[in-house]
Amino acid sequence: MADVVAVHQQLQEMKMATISFSDWELAYNLQLEEAMKASITGVDLSTVQFKADKVRGRDGRQAAGPSNVESNVESNVEPAISDITSALQFQSQELLKLEQEIKDQNQAIEDAQGLIIEMRRRNHDMEFAKSVHEMSDDEWERVGDHFEKPFPKIDEDDWDDTQTCNLYTARVREDEGHVAVAWSVTDEENRVLLEQSKYLGLEVPGYDADYISLLDGLTVSLAAGVKNVHVCCHSVAVYSQITGQWKAKSPKQAKSLQEALEKTKQLDHFSVELFPKHMNEHTLSLAHEAIKRHREGILKKTRSASSSSSQQASLPMEVERDCPICFEKVPEVDTFEVKGCSHRFCVSCLTQHIQIRVKSSQVPVKCPQDCANLVDINECREFLSAELLEAYAKRLTEASIPESERVYCPFFNCSSLMFKGDLTGSPEPSSSRQARAAPVLGRTECMECHRLFCAACRVPWHSEMSCEEYQSLPLDERDNEDVKLHKLASNNKWQRCAKCHRMIELDQGCYHMTCRCGHEFCYLCGAPWMNKQATCKCKLWDEERLVEDPLSGNETDTESEADSEYDYENEMDRGYPFPVRGMPRAYKTRMCRFWQSGFCRNGVMCNFAHGPEELRFTM
Repeated sequence: MADVVAVHQQLQEMKMATISFSDWELAYNLQLEEAMKASITGVDLSTVQFKADKVRGRDGRQAAGPSNVESNVESNVEPAISDITSALQFQSQELLKLEQEIKDQNQAIEDAQGLIIEMRRRNHDMEFAKSVHEMSDDEWERVGDHFEKPFPKIDEDDWDDTQTCNLYTARVREDEGHVAVAWSVTDEENRVLLEQSKYLGLEVPGYDADYISLLDGLTVSLAAGVKNVHVCCHSVAVYSQITGQWKAKSPKQAKSLQEALEKTKQLDHFSVELFPKHMNEHTLSLAHEAIKRHREGILKKTRSASSSSSQQASLPMEVERDCPICFEKVPEVDTFEVKGCSHRFCVSCLTQHIQIRVKSSQVPVKCPQDCANLVDINECREFLSAELLEAYAKRLTEASIPESERVYCPFFNCSSLMFKGDLTGSPEPSSSRQARAAPVLGRTECMECHRLFCAACRVPWHSEMSCEEYQSLPLDERDNEDVKLHKLASNNKWQRCAKCHRMIELDQGCYHMTCRCGHEFCYLCGAPWMNKQATCKCKLWDEERLVEDPLSGNETDTESEADSEYDYENEMDRGYPFPVRGMPRAYKTRMCRFWQSGFCRNGVMCNFAHGPEELRFTM
């Protein structure tokens, strides 16, 4: 960051110097013009004599006339001015390029660190799924509903710059001449942080492939902020050249070796080890997967170009894609790609994402990866239901109306949406004694139920008073329906949105509320949420609102009395994290006992399987 500040300061100084030089050039030309005019008119000015002295010859004689003075000065000054201006412009361009390179380097570091966090999250999910799978049935019945292992919060301080990361490189060549490389970066506990594979082509020299794998791994490690690297490679040539035992045999090898040595100089610690192939199976498998993906791509192109008979004779393997939401491998035909960002999701996860966004009136629907691109609903019509498409159209129409121009019918059995510009309210006062107070939009007829209401007060029409008088009344003296609503809201502890003033009731979930207008606030006190963080100190959730026991009648729960008296509030006091959004739905390894009993309120959002067809386990 200090480099960027220094570049900015230097660039500003260069701009100021350029402006000062231009001002000096203009003043000098004006002074020269005045001197020439004075010389022609015969006026004796010291400025003219001063300028004339600058163009005297070696013999000390004055120039012949004013034309000689002007031509000599311009011939000497103009080339110098042009050269200095060009130099300043060139240096400014170089400084701008340096500034952009520093920004790109910082962005690369952030992207690489994000990959590390994502890999750690995947490893955490796999370990949690394995622990659930290995749990006995008795233990599952006893503590299964409360068993959790949230992903720990990752701060910048969590990354230890002093630890040594292992960089495993691999190169494979199959019988047909296909060559691919791969590399993986692990921490001191041998947990994978970063990995990548690349197909190179046919008959690529082994030395070139080994250096490509090494250079790519070092580049990404440096971008991720890794300071200590221990390389494990199975290439004797690369190992011997890096350690200085062998010399490069070709100019291309010498260039690759020099690039590798330059990158190692940026590390605090670097070491290399000759690693056996049979101990590097994971990285080798990545390289084989790269060749496999390349072959599948060739088969796919061949299938599209061949006749129908040849397609039936040799049907290639179906291409699968990884869904970043459920982490499942699904056929490519069952996925959807968002235009603009190329993020691909399975149809099931994308449908649930659209349903949630439409239900919360967050339209148009953005990409689930939180990028700026939007999901084109017209391209999703083949797998979205007609009811969902109709609801989306209504929400989109509602979103197109500004919040200040929306009017809802106040009658609870109507609540239709209307545009304020389409309403024709009566400007007449509700009685003769309120002639001085005529609201802009007062008595209005609902376009749906044709009942009268006040568009200014958003209540059924108050026929005996003006809007100002109605608003000045206490709550218990207003309309009966309005009084009932406020009493009901007060008794049930409902909360009103501070932005659109809608009354909101919490049915189930945490106290972090997101209104239909997009405003986020705390359900307990009404304080707003800023940048996905609470601004109050209220508790985030209540066990009774998160979990509801569907068992009733003669059905009894199998948990022990000690488990039923577990103090969840004590857990909050200890500061234990709780996954408010629920555990990832990627692994359903146990049957939901509520569903087996007859009913599960969570429905498709349940973290456990509703039927044998949903059972799966991913390692």
